[in-house]
Amino acid sequence: MSWNYQILHHVNTGFEPYYALHEVFYDDNGEPRSWTQDPIDVVGEDENEIIKTLELMLKDATTRSVLTIRDGKIV
Repeated sequence: MSWNYQILHHVNTGFEPYYALHEVFYDDNGEPRSWTQDPIDVVGEDENEIIKTLELMLKDATTRSVLTIRDGKIV
């Protein structure tokens, strides 16, 4: 199983749609199967660690398609 950072478009019945950055987990066939419940926070032991994490997040978020999540399922 692999994972990356990816932008998710949340469309839930009864709520305003929104976008957020999550960790998305993939099965052995490369299909997205799950994601973190909450959007990702950026924390680190020092500023360099935070910068490296932000760079990875930006790279992942700009090279992958946005996934739409409707009522808890990928559409």
